[in-house]
Amino acid sequence: MMDIIGVRKGDGLTPPAINILAQAEVIFGTEYNLALVKPHCPTAQYITFIRPFADNIPKIQQYIDKKLVILTTGDPGHYGAGRLMTRHFAGQISTIIPARSIVSLVANALHWAVEDCAITSIHGRETNKFIPFIAPNARIIMLSDGVMRPQNVSQILCERGFPASKITILSNLGGVGENIAQYSARECAQLPTEFSSFHTLAIHVSAENGQFFGRAGVSNDKQFIHDGQISKWEIRAMVMALLRPFAGGVLWDIGAGNGTIALEWARLGGVAHSMEMNPARLDNIQKNAENIGALPVFCHHIQLNGQNLGKLPSQTPDSIFLGGALGDGALWAHCRQILPPFGRLVATAATSEGEQAIINQYKQHGGVIKRVQLEDFQPFAEKYHRYIPRQAVIIYANHE
Repeated sequence: MMDIIGVRKGDGLTPPAINILAQAEVIFGTEYNLALVKPHCPTAQYITFIRPFADNIPKIQQYIDKKLVILTTGDPGHYGAGRLMTRHFAGQISTIIPARSIVSLVANALHWAVEDCAITSIHGRETNKFIPFIAPNARIIMLSDGVMRPQNVSQILCERGFPASKITILSNLGGVGENIAQYSARECAQLPTEFSSFHTLAIHVSAENGQFFGRAGVSNDKQFIHDGQISKWEIRAMVMALLRPFAGGVLWDIGAGNGTIALEWARLGGVAHSMEMNPARLDNIQKNAENIGALPVFCHHIQLNGQNLGKLPSQTPDSIFLGGALGDGALWAHCRQILPPFGRLVATAATSEGEQAIINQYKQHGGVIKRVQLEDFQPFAEKYHRYIPRQAVIIYANHE
């Protein structure tokens, strides 16, 4: 069995944690965390984590029959080892004991209320991951790493029109050598200083007229790189409402085009798989994902039809968006079969053939169909205006 213990320098250990460590046979942790507990368990075998963290799983599995302890920093359940351990060792974990959360320490140090903050992490992740949280007056608490990460984050804030944002870099918070430094994003982006490799960032975004996306969706198609094959933002908003994205949910975007549906899904905290036969469009999807912080989006170079369903992602979807191959009955049947009872199946069509395929599905399986035709108010001649109709789009959903 396994126990997971969160530690933090200066916090000490609780009696239950000390008791577990005294009986431990094998302890995994960083060199820093192992040094904190060695006085309590002199006879244990110590194993230092390797990077990336997931590569430790096979080694941990070898010792699962021992009295095994996994050490993490702070709260294991918040961007810590707890999530990965519970995923791989469900039923084999006895106790999880947290130390003080870095989020609470940061919020109280700055006199912020935790519930007013967006919480995220770029520790071991792409810096762009925090972009969806940028908004005027937003407060962001972000786990971070890398000696120049504060400058990278500040550069993004400046590029997006928020140079007056306040960025606070907090190192060794609550322990020996605590350091808190605050700059404007404009100042921080220019600093030659190397910060502690492990730190936390607190950002108060300035109330400037910068570029941000908002949580409802990206409402400017020009913010995407595309070749014209793109769901326009108004249609995208309706599709997303029908797909019902949620944190951690998995989307299959089949016939992804330039991937805007998958990107919106990932931006809202889900995991997206984009399936597209055009390599140039897959490249666009990756570039767009980095630009708007829509991570993770997994791209699959595949021409989907009923003959190669075995090439679909192994990760079971919670929702599926069909942007292509609408005439393939085997593909529709597979999508319906693999979805969970709450799963959403949504498709769009702009051709008569695609519309007929959707109507056939409706007749066989029910659902809802919407025909959407938008009109844009535009100048006409020299002093007049008129509404210009767009091409109608057919939207199908298995649930409304």
